[in-house]
Amino acid sequence: MAKQSLAFIFFALACFLLHTNASGASIGTNQVTEQSWCIVKPSMDIDQLQKNIDYCCTQAENNCGTIQPGAPCYNPNNLVSDASVVMNFYFQKSGNQHSACYFNGSGLIIQEDPSVGACTYPAN
Repeated sequence: MAKQSLAFIFFALACFLLHTNASGASIGTNQVTEQSWCIVKPSMDIDQLQKNIDYCCTQAENNCGTIQPGAPCYNPNNLVSDASVVMNFYFQKSGNQHSACYFNGSGLIIQEDPSVGACTYPAN
């Protein structure tokens, strides 16, 4: 329960930081030009989170092993964390295109590194 509360606080903070840093995130293109990450928007429903995980993990070269037991980003029973990790891998592999973080309206591009402990999120 505490981990989920902490995760919600982190994502709420990420939303605030995105709002305050949004100016200049792109320069006339669909590509993000600053160091950025793709995470799940706060309060997305479980079905959408699972769809995002399923989609990302079927894409070539997406690293879904990192959310498996024993891996650095393994966080049992936390779909928000799992979805954010694999969505970010997909976003990075797709060249940081805004559209690669859409995920049916559930993705959020941030400029603050969401890495926690040994779970590192790659950036552009």
